[in-house]
Amino acid sequence: ADSSTEITETLATIPVNKLSLLEGYRVLTGDKVNLRTEPSEQSEIKALPQKGALLEVLEDGEVWIRVSVDVAGETLEGWIARRYTIPPRLPAKK
Repeated sequence: ADSSTEITETLATIPVNKLSLLEGYRVLTGDKVNLRTEPSEQSEIKALPQKGALLEVLEDGEVWIRVSVDVAGETLEGWIARRYTIPPRLPAKK
């Protein structure tokens, strides 16, 4: 995904009756966001998931979320700053 608009447009293609399948997931909206070993900016960087990646939320928090994400074909678990993610939902109709 190249932009937040592209992410939103992709989410809009998901049929409404399938959106419940994405409960418990968030979408990475930031570019060059680190997947970390601990919920801290000082912790070791595990990987750099792609913008637009679907994140399975394993532990939800206000600042950090523990996620499972596919990075280059490998499923990794780690922590991502919540502010770089959004819930996968349909954009509001204009």
